[in-house]
Amino acid sequence: VSTQSTGLCSGSENNKVGMGGDFPLRTKMNKPWYSYYTLNNLLRKNSVQVNVGSGNSNALKKCLNLVDVIAFGVGSTLGSGVFVTISVIIQAAGPAVTVSFMFAAIASLLSGFCYAEFATRLPVSGSAYTFAYVSMGELIGWLIGWNLTLEYAISASVVARSWASYVKQVFLTFGVSPPDWLFDYQVVGILSLSPMAIVIVVVCFVFLLLGAKDSSYLNIGMTMLNVATLLFVIVLAGIHTDTANWNPYFTHELTGAFAGSGIAFFSYIGFDSVTTLAEEMKNPQRDLPLGIVGTLLIATFVYVGVGLTLTGIINFEYLTADQQKTYKDAPIAYAFQLLGLTWAAKIVAMATVIALSATTLCSLLGQPRIFFQMAKDGLLPAKFMEVNSKQTPVFGTVVSCVGAAIIGALFDVDTLSQMISIGTLLAFTIVCAGVIILRKKSIDRPYYVPVLLIVFSVFALIFSFAVVQKWPLSVVIVFSVLVVITYGFIHLQPTTFLPETFQCPFVPAIPCIAIFFNIYLIVGLSIDAIIRAVIWSIIGILIYLLYGVRNSKLNQLEETDIYDADSYDVPVE
Repeated sequence: VSTQSTGLCSGSENNKVGMGGDFPLRTKMNKPWYSYYTLNNLLRKNSVQVNVGSGNSNALKKCLNLVDVIAFGVGSTLGSGVFVTISVIIQAAGPAVTVSFMFAAIASLLSGFCYAEFATRLPVSGSAYTFAYVSMGELIGWLIGWNLTLEYAISASVVARSWASYVKQVFLTFGVSPPDWLFDYQVVGILSLSPMAIVIVVVCFVFLLLGAKDSSYLNIGMTMLNVATLLFVIVLAGIHTDTANWNPYFTHELTGAFAGSGIAFFSYIGFDSVTTLAEEMKNPQRDLPLGIVGTLLIATFVYVGVGLTLTGIINFEYLTADQQKTYKDAPIAYAFQLLGLTWAAKIVAMATVIALSATTLCSLLGQPRIFFQMAKDGLLPAKFMEVNSKQTPVFGTVVSCVGAAIIGALFDVDTLSQMISIGTLLAFTIVCAGVIILRKKSIDRPYYVPVLLIVFSVFALIFSFAVVQKWPLSVVIVFSVLVVITYGFIHLQPTTFLPETFQCPFVPAIPCIAIFFNIYLIVGLSIDAIIRAVIWSIIGILIYLLYGVRNSKLNQLEETDIYDADSYDVPVE
């Protein structure tokens, strides 16, 4: 990609481009405004060639190793999913919550393989934004980057809100009743005030300014405590497990387990955040795939263990309405309270506050790096590229933290969670499709594979609607056959290029299955969540049309001899 290698940054380097800034720009100074809004401009792609850190003063410092990467991944993943959302999954699936987590883990791993291929091939900070920019063009890349704010910034708000709830739970376990207005004061409609959510965001902001490595030291400590607490929960709950609570295992049949897997999938969101750290890794080609897979394996083990033992000590179906409400807010701590293990409930409540602090920190770490990469590509103002002495993108961190603090203080967890979901699934889908495009794209027919993927996605979308809306079985069968046939056409396309770095196995099978699953989950979201995502995307398109397309670095690169939008890594002999 174009980014670090272009040398198009601040100061005197703005008049140069290329490896080390050796090539002068030839820019048309009086370019008419309407000339920016062509189809070619909207679909233009960044080069796959990457030369990170070519003497650029704005480069992020390479300081992270495999332990740092896994700690950030686990810290991002093992948060509100295991301490809060698990109660919702248990309500849907019963003891089969373990099956839900296993299904969700497999689905996440499929997308994880695609992320690993892209991230090792393009070791820059842009994550899915950069991957989409390279494979599908500038407008799609911008939209993915814009929607990633729904994942990284708003997910931090969700966790901050959960953190506030658990702080209140700590007070309650010690017999102290704090004022409600500090934690959750209903204002009107979906607005509810939580000043305590601002507190954790401010604390994380201070640590983020210290740089990725110093933040990593803090995160490793909190993540180790987090994992130790959950292992403590698994062992203690295992000792008090009553196997009668697992009978029947499929309380709501297999459909309940599948419904639970859709919710559980979002508990794994966070593994992809490690790709935003690619530019700061010492050895991204090795550590990124291991970091992604390692994060998912650790998270799956913990989720399954907690789900199994938690359903073994408490049968959700036997709780009263009031008990169920309290259980949903703090399931693990409250379960120990119901067992009479008040001391354990206090330990879990306090440890959860620390664990959610780590998750908030990791959630806030990714968004400034997306802004950083978008600014280097010219799609956001250069202010987002500025770094401090610790090589931390300061302005992007300020914007992300202020936004997360305001949103977390005003909206409840349910409203925010739905806003995250669709942005994340869209990013996953684009990344999976991008792997196929870069592997199978033909120079002679550049749009053939993308069109096939669009057709595949449309058929998968209709199939998903048919299943969710319980359309006639004949419709389901027809579109399932069309999905398979379209996949067959994609599979038959020859592989034209392979990356030298990590390769996603079984392409195009794994990416296509991941696309199918992601689309199915999108269809399962509420219509309100989809409408909000559409409005958010429209706002993003307006910003791109008014600023991004006119200031893109590709406007300059296209007029030099070094720009090659269709360059790849290694052609297949």
